[in-house]
Amino acid sequence: MKYTCKILMFTSLSCSQAFAADKLITLQEVQEHSKPDDCWIVVNDSVYNISPYIKKHEDLCKEMKLTDSCGSDASSIWNTKEKGEKSHKRKAVMAFERSKVGILTKK
Repeated sequence: MKYTCKILMFTSLSCSQAFAADKLITLQEVQEHSKPDDCWIVVNDSVYNISPYIKKHEDLCKEMKLTDSCGSDASSIWNTKEKGEKSHKRKAVMAFERSKVGILTKK
């Protein structure tokens, strides 16, 4: 019985993340999150809340001009790094994917 509860808790967490990832978000809503302590970015039509990442890696984010992208599309920054010599590590990509809050709507 104890293990069943843990499995159900894990399943509900996974489901809630899936529902959040399917939320449609307008560009106007993304633009409302344009400060480093409240930073949403768009990468390849998905919306991510990277505020916790910026808090942990403030200097690196400023150096990479990522904080300048708060509230806007940062696809070019992400894609350039992915194609470069020092692409994101698998662990970083997984953490980034967990910060997804929705999908950009074209409306």
